[in-house]
Amino acid sequence: MPDLAPDAALASAVDAFTRSFAHRPAAAARAPGRVNLIGEHTDYSGGFALPVAIDRACVALGRIASERANPTREPDLRLVSLNLRAEHRATLAPPLAPSASTPAWTAYVLGVLDGISARLPLGAALPPLDILISSDVPLGGGLSSSAALEVAVAILASRLLGLPLQARDLIELCVRAEHDFAGVPCGLMDQFTSVHARAGHALLIDFQPPGDSFPRAELVPLHHDLRFLVVNSGVKHALAQGEYAARRSDCASAAATLGVPSLRHADLPRLRAARPSLTAEQADCAEHVIRENARTLAAAAALRAGDLPAFGALLFESHASLRDLYRVSCPELDTIVSAARDAGALGARLTGAGFGGSVLVALTAEARAAVESSIRRAFAREYAREPEIFAVIPSDGALPA
Repeated sequence: MPDLAPDAALASAVDAFTRSFAHRPAAAARAPGRVNLIGEHTDYSGGFALPVAIDRACVALGRIASERANPTREPDLRLVSLNLRAEHRATLAPPLAPSASTPAWTAYVLGVLDGISARLPLGAALPPLDILISSDVPLGGGLSSSAALEVAVAILASRLLGLPLQARDLIELCVRAEHDFAGVPCGLMDQFTSVHARAGHALLIDFQPPGDSFPRAELVPLHHDLRFLVVNSGVKHALAQGEYAARRSDCASAAATLGVPSLRHADLPRLRAARPSLTAEQADCAEHVIRENARTLAAAAALRAGDLPAFGALLFESHASLRDLYRVSCPELDTIVSAARDAGALGARLTGAGFGGSVLVALTAEARAAVESSIRRAFAREYAREPEIFAVIPSDGALPA
């Protein structure tokens, strides 16, 4: 199985696969989660973002279960999640679609396999498949566990079936799976980063580059003194329950009222002139996106210049905007950001969609102990528990740029 470099986690997953299916896997794929340094809720408005992939990932192992192939029966999927200690079985006969009884985590897998099926040669169909999922990306923590799952399964299926997938096609397939099968109208950032990220760099992604409808990215090197912590608040978000979709709708409505194709093309003077025609929510969302795009470009410039204090200050500004204008923060996230600031962190902000999830903290190695201690004390004082805190290392994507 030459697809991944061997390590202890992979060896453990191979053993679990063999126990689950009585066969060894034929192929494997790995895709990382991501943390967005800055540029939040901008991707679906054609703006800019500055994410990194992290050293936590989803691994998918699989095989074609040829012994179950039979012209008189429908091909089936046997799916195991090590993390959830769950199993699921589904038919792979088209059209694939999740039902009301389909576990939520399997909808992402079915969506990806539906996209793979549509790309098979005319007359070909998905064979019976055994797939095992193992991931150390926290679920619901704002670190794109769903995108890591989608990308890993898509690459795995393409390897098993001998189906070449270009990076753009891979990303679009995974985004469609999230839209149509999981019901989350996400942008392209999470899947793009999981595929294209480069170790030691951030990706400055332009989601509406001139002359192209697909994002482009520049590599931005990260300063050798810069470190990142992720603080998981333990508050789970449920994006499909409407808040994410509502913000996206407000942005689209604001752009239409402003007379621009997306908020990427808006500016503050135009927004001020149109504010009487907008709802308060639309105006605030638009202001956040306009200012966040400017902050993201400034953050990339600060990183290129090695100006870590300027970079950190932009993170704090971003969090305030997400809290006050976009209204996707929560008290737990605000407590973490305040404690990080008080202890001398360079910057901190909620990362991901919000409504819970995680905070990104930027700091130097020397400040880590004091910052981590401050966060634990403040959080325990308010909520009688400690948050999960771990360092992340900017890492390669599944198909690094």
